[in-house]
Amino acid sequence: MRKTIIATILPFVIYSAAFAQEKNTRQSENRDIPGFENLVINANAKVILKESEKPYLQLNGSPAFIKSVKIKNCKSEMSINSNYYGFKETGNTLTIGVKKLKYLFVRQDADIVSGNTLSSPLLNILLDGSVTLKLANYGKTNVAISEGYCLEE
Repeated sequence: MRKTIIATILPFVIYSAAFAQEKNTRQSENRDIPGFENLVINANAKVILKESEKPYLQLNGSPAFIKSVKIKNCKSEMSINSNYYGFKETGNTLTIGVKKLKYLFVRQDADIVSGNTLSSPLLNILLDGSVTLKLANYGKTNVAISEGYCLEE
Protein backbone atom coordinates (compact mmCIF):
# COMPACT_ATOMS: atom_id res chain seq x y z
CA MET A 1 0.00 0.00 0.00
CA ARG A 2 2.80 2.38 0.91
CA LYS A 3 4.59 1.72 -2.41
CA THR A 4 1.38 2.45 -4.31
CA ILE A 5 0.96 5.83 -2.62
CA ILE A 6 4.60 6.77 -3.27
CA ALA A 7 4.35 5.64 -6.89
CA THR A 8 1.19 7.73 -7.31
CA ILE A 9 2.58 10.88 -5.69
CA LEU A 10 6.07 10.76 -7.24
CA PRO A 11 5.05 11.87 -10.78
CA PHE A 12 3.23 14.91 -9.36
CA VAL A 13 6.27 15.92 -7.31
CA ILE A 14 8.57 15.60 -10.32
CA TYR A 15 6.18 17.58 -12.55
CA SER A 16 5.79 20.32 -9.91
CA ALA A 17 9.55 20.65 -9.51
CA ALA A 18 10.05 20.87 -13.27
CA PHE A 19 7.30 23.50 -13.59
CA ALA A 20 8.75 25.58 -10.73
CA GLN A 21 12.21 25.45 -12.30
CA GLU A 22 10.79 26.54 -15.69
CA LYS A 23 8.98 29.46 -14.07
CA ASN A 24 12.08 30.66 -12.20
CA THR A 25 14.48 30.20 -15.13
CA ARG A 26 14.89 33.40 -17.11
CA GLN A 27 16.85 33.75 -20.30
CA SER A 28 17.81 36.58 -22.59
CA GLU A 29 18.24 36.43 -26.34
CA ASN A 30 19.06 39.12 -28.92
CA ARG A 31 17.88 38.80 -32.51
CA ASP A 32 18.90 40.93 -35.45
CA ILE A 33 15.95 42.21 -37.43
CA PRO A 34 15.75 44.26 -40.64
CA GLY A 35 14.46 47.83 -40.67
CA PHE A 36 10.70 48.44 -40.70
CA GLU A 37 8.13 51.24 -40.52
CA ASN A 38 5.09 49.21 -39.46
CA LEU A 39 5.00 46.91 -36.45
CA VAL A 40 2.43 44.24 -35.63
CA ILE A 41 2.53 42.76 -32.13
CA ASN A 42 0.53 39.56 -31.78
CA ALA A 43 1.80 38.38 -28.42
CA ASN A 44 0.87 38.34 -24.76
CA ALA A 45 3.95 40.12 -23.46
CA LYS A 46 5.30 43.33 -22.09
CA VAL A 47 6.66 45.26 -25.07
CA ILE A 48 9.17 48.06 -24.64
CA LEU A 49 9.66 50.28 -27.70
CA LYS A 50 12.92 52.23 -27.81
CA GLU A 51 13.92 54.78 -30.42
CA SER A 52 17.18 53.48 -31.87
CA GLU A 53 19.39 54.02 -34.90
CA LYS A 54 19.48 50.28 -35.57
CA PRO A 55 16.46 47.95 -35.27
CA TYR A 56 16.81 45.10 -32.80
CA LEU A 57 14.77 42.65 -30.78
CA GLN A 58 15.72 41.58 -27.28
CA LEU A 59 13.75 38.78 -25.61
CA ASN A 60 13.73 38.22 -21.85
CA GLY A 61 11.74 35.55 -20.09
CA SER A 62 11.17 31.87 -19.74
CA PRO A 63 12.75 29.49 -22.26
CA ALA A 64 9.26 28.46 -23.45
CA PHE A 65 8.35 32.10 -24.15
CA ILE A 66 11.58 32.80 -26.04
CA LYS A 67 11.11 29.66 -28.12
CA SER A 68 7.52 30.67 -28.95
CA VAL A 69 8.43 34.09 -30.44
CA LYS A 70 8.25 34.09 -34.25
CA ILE A 71 9.19 37.00 -36.51
CA LYS A 72 7.84 37.69 -39.98
CA ASN A 73 9.07 40.48 -42.21
CA CYS A 74 7.34 41.60 -45.38
CA LYS A 75 8.65 44.76 -47.04
CA SER A 76 8.38 47.51 -44.42
CA GLU A 77 6.22 45.52 -41.96
CA MET A 78 7.56 43.54 -39.04
CA SER A 79 5.24 41.05 -37.34
CA ILE A 80 6.15 39.56 -33.96
CA ASN A 81 3.99 36.61 -32.87
CA SER A 82 3.86 34.41 -29.80
CA ASN A 83 1.23 31.97 -28.60
CA TYR A 84 2.69 31.87 -25.07
CA TYR A 85 0.36 32.99 -22.26
CA GLY A 86 1.09 34.07 -18.71
CA PHE A 87 3.56 36.92 -19.30
CA LYS A 88 2.49 38.86 -16.20
CA GLU A 89 3.43 35.99 -13.90
CA THR A 90 6.76 35.25 -15.55
CA GLY A 91 7.94 38.71 -16.65
CA ASN A 92 8.30 37.92 -20.35
CA THR A 93 9.46 41.02 -22.19
CA LEU A 94 10.12 42.06 -25.81
CA THR A 95 12.36 45.12 -26.21
CA ILE A 96 12.23 46.44 -29.77
CA GLY A 97 14.49 49.08 -31.28
CA VAL A 98 12.46 51.26 -33.67
CA LYS A 99 13.26 54.25 -35.86
CA LYS A 100 10.49 56.65 -36.87
CA LEU A 101 7.76 54.05 -36.49
CA LYS A 102 4.67 54.90 -38.59
CA TYR A 103 2.16 52.23 -37.63
CA LEU A 104 1.67 50.02 -34.59
CA PHE A 105 -1.00 47.31 -34.49
CA VAL A 106 -1.34 45.44 -31.20
CA ARG A 107 -3.38 42.28 -30.79
CA GLN A 108 -3.96 40.07 -27.74
CA ASP A 109 -3.24 41.20 -24.17
CA ALA A 110 -0.02 43.18 -24.25
CA ASP A 111 1.52 45.94 -22.16
CA ILE A 112 3.17 48.49 -24.48
CA VAL A 113 5.53 51.13 -23.06
CA SER A 114 8.21 53.38 -24.49
CA GLY A 115 11.68 52.95 -23.06
CA ASN A 116 12.54 56.46 -24.25
CA THR A 117 10.72 59.14 -26.22
CA LEU A 118 9.91 57.99 -29.75
CA SER A 119 10.56 60.43 -32.62
CA SER A 120 7.87 59.43 -35.11
CA PRO A 121 6.44 62.45 -36.99
CA LEU A 122 3.12 60.57 -37.30
CA LEU A 123 2.38 57.38 -35.37
CA ASN A 124 -0.90 55.55 -35.96
CA ILE A 125 -1.81 52.94 -33.35
CA LEU A 126 -4.57 50.35 -33.60
CA LEU A 127 -5.40 48.31 -30.50
CA ASP A 128 -7.26 45.00 -30.81
CA GLY A 129 -7.24 43.38 -27.40
CA SER A 130 -6.91 44.20 -23.74
CA VAL A 131 -3.84 46.40 -24.21
CA THR A 132 -2.18 48.75 -21.76
CA LEU A 133 -0.45 51.58 -23.64
CA LYS A 134 2.03 54.10 -22.18
CA LEU A 135 4.01 55.83 -24.94
CA ALA A 136 5.83 59.11 -25.31
CA ASN A 137 6.24 60.44 -28.87
CA TYR A 138 7.55 63.80 -30.17
CA GLY A 139 5.20 63.75 -33.17
CA LYS A 140 1.48 63.34 -33.65
CA THR A 141 -0.01 60.10 -32.31
CA ASN A 142 -3.40 58.73 -33.36
CA VAL A 143 -4.92 55.88 -31.36
CA ALA A 144 -7.84 53.77 -32.57
CA ILE A 145 -9.45 50.78 -30.92
CA SER A 146 -11.26 47.81 -32.37
CA GLU A 147 -14.96 47.33 -31.94
CA GLY A 148 -15.88 45.73 -28.65
CA TYR A 149 -13.17 47.45 -26.61
CA CYS A 150 -13.24 50.77 -24.78
CA LEU A 151 -10.60 53.37 -24.16
CA GLU A 152 -9.83 54.21 -20.51
CA GLU A 153 -7.55 56.94 -19.25
